[in-house]
Amino acid sequence: MKQYHPTRYAGWLACFTLLTYLLSVAGLLPADVATVSAWLTLFTMLPAVKASARKQSVVLFLLGVTGLATGYWLGAEISWRSVFATNVPLLTMFLAITFLSLTNAPDNDERLPTGNKAAAVTAFGTTLLGAVINMSVIFVFGDRLKRGGKLTDAQQIVLARCFTAAAWWSPFFIATGVALMYAPGMAWKATVAPGAIMALLGIGYTLVDVHRRSTAPFEGYPLKAESLIIPVLMAIAVLILHHFFPQIRIMIL
Repeated sequence: MKQYHPTRYAGWLACFTLLTYLLSVAGLLPADVATVSAWLTLFTMLPAVKASARKQSVVLFLLGVTGLATGYWLGAEISWRSVFATNVPLLTMFLAITFLSLTNAPDNDERLPTGNKAAAVTAFGTTLLGAVINMSVIFVFGDRLKRGGKLTDAQQIVLARCFTAAAWWSPFFIATGVALMYAPGMAWKATVAPGAIMALLGIGYTLVDVHRRSTAPFEGYPLKAESLIIPVLMAIAVLILHHFFPQIRIMIL
């Protein structure tokens, strides 16, 4: 008898959530459909979640329930629809972004470049691609760079610091999306310039730090210009659309 695995439907449900959410934004479908689909996706994926991550999720869930119960007991006005639907836009944004990792498949036969230039290209490539495709850039770059199943300390420092630097300025970064959603009155245009300066300073410090620490030449990612074409075109398209349709949140675009 064939064993039933609910996780086999998680991908289809996630895509259905994305589609129904976009239709709800266009006013063609009730938003509740996407909300229900998102929660069904969550429940079907639970068996595939590692025990440690599941425990963390349960703790956060209980803290959230405790906060809601406390607020309700103190007489706070709670929108129960928002409780269940607030993070659906983030889920659909993350789902859409993961498809971009397919456009940056690495060539494993190509030799890794070395030296300070390779470190700089890897640092800026991690930030620029990570600004659009988010966490996927870590998997793409990390899988290509690792030797013997692990990254060097210098490679870990560059990937971690330069990836997180994208959160300072990119409106496409998931963390920025969370801030835009939960910080009242926050406008992404006001954060791009100071955030970009902070990112440049952070990348510069990282390159100097790695050069000072490393005893062996840095092995970097063989980034090509064509790897940036689709993410850059997508970013430009989103900004143009947001200019002509400012009433639509940039996360939705």
